Amino acid sequence: MAFIVLFQTQTCLTECGDLLEGMPLSAAEEILSKVLGLDRTDLHNSLNDGTLGSSGIVRLNRAGSDLSDMLSLLDGMDTHLL
Repeated sequence: MAFIVLFQTQTCLTECGDLLEGMPLSAAEEILSKVLGLDRTDLHNSLNDGTLGSSGIVRLNRAGSDLSDMLSLLDGMDTHLL
């Protein structure tokens, strides 16, 4: 979750995510798992069926065109967590 907060608030990370435009979600998950040092299945499960995804704190938009569109945080969460 910390990465998503930083990703949503730090321009340099957001711009890096924009480079992944047109990439399918499965490929984005693979890249994120490598960057974060997490097992891809664990990452996928936490975003979809885990606490982050099921609570609505993190929303996964499969139709997003880049990483910024694919991952979003519940409105206002970034200011509460920083």
